[in-house]
Amino acid sequence: PLHFASGAVHAAEHVLVRVRTVDGIVGTADAPPRPYTYGETQKSIVAVVEDIFAPQLIGLDVYDREKSQAVMAPTVHNETAKGAVDIALWDIIGQALGQPVTTLLGGYTDSLRVSHMLGFKPAAELLDIALQFRENHGINTFKLKTGRRPLSLDVEAAKVLREGLGEDAELYLDANRGWSANEAVEVLYRTSDLGLQFLEEPDDAREVLGRRRLVANSAIPIAADESAPTLGDAAR
Repeated sequence: PLHFASGAVHAAEHVLVRVRTVDGIVGTADAPPRPYTYGETQKSIVAVVEDIFAPQLIGLDVYDREKSQAVMAPTVHNETAKGAVDIALWDIIGQALGQPVTTLLGGYTDSLRVSHMLGFKPAAELLDIALQFRENHGINTFKLKTGRRPLSLDVEAAKVLREGLGEDAELYLDANRGWSANEAVEVLYRTSDLGLQFLEEPDDAREVLGRRRLVANSAIPIAADESAPTLGDAAR
């Protein structure tokens, strides 16, 4: 299982969403239900797509994406279900036009560094895994899942990885809101010599003053993820 601060994934119990056109093109997308992060389950995604979205979407022109968005918008939350439908529509458009969706979205680059995610394990085991991925797949960027005991387990793991992988490896941390803002400040202080790329979701964004202080004083970027599901949340 993949463990992180807000839960654990024991199996990839996702939902495969397919949208079909009258011309026989099939758009495919993958919806990941994580009740503890997104509040969605397999059954809820299937139900909202089949019972609410599909009856209103059937018959629309696949290129009318804003109409599709307007159909789904009144249903509160259900973001991965909405996202899967939108991705499937983009898949159809890409196939119909004979273009990759990256190009349709204004693709900027034809290359991307691949990052491997390291979960909750003893530091020595994490280093072994990272070294194997670098040797076997050429991956040299690693996302360390933290959010356990920040000043012992998490800091130790970051230091062991940096020492074992060397200065050329890219490392960043993701605490999945597992710390307080004060704990995150201390982690940043204790890892300031490790050359970390950024810190993702150190604490709950509802800890408004602490999060603001943390972001203002951090030497590396603080990234939001599950704390900013909407533009309004991101602005706040």
